[in-house]
Amino acid sequence: MSQHGTLFGVVLGAAIVGATLIVRDAMEDPQTAEAVRAKVKGGYEKMKSKVGEGYSFVRDKVQDGYTAAREKASEAGESIRSAVENAPAVQKIKKKVKDIHRAAEPAEVYFAEAEEAEEARKGENDAETVVEIEAGIREPQDE
Repeated sequence: MSQHGTLFGVVLGAAIVGATLIVRDAMEDPQTAEAVRAKVKGGYEKMKSKVGEGYSFVRDKVQDGYTAAREKASEAGESIRSAVENAPAVQKIKKKVKDIHRAAEPAEVYFAEAEEAEEARKGENDAETVVEIEAGIREPQDE
């Protein structure tokens, strides 16, 4: 360590000791102690007020940023959704699905008959009855 560093350390130590002694003397004197306490309390209240204002300012800015980001994301989502729904490939797929649904509608009758036969199978153990119901020779009986 150089001589300047050592000298700086000695000066800094002396300043800390001197400040500590001054504060101790001030706190032991009743008149000075009250004034110091009032000044410290005033400084604390001032800083507390400044921190509260800063916190409120930051909170409002963050909320504004969040709202703006949410609006932008919503707009982008709508734009993307619209572009996808109006894409020629998607329109082609939707048309094919509708055509498949339209072609499958007449088959619903057969599915209903299969469900009736399945219920008859559950309700009766006679294999001949089940076969007759599936063949349309016999009607299922309500229990």
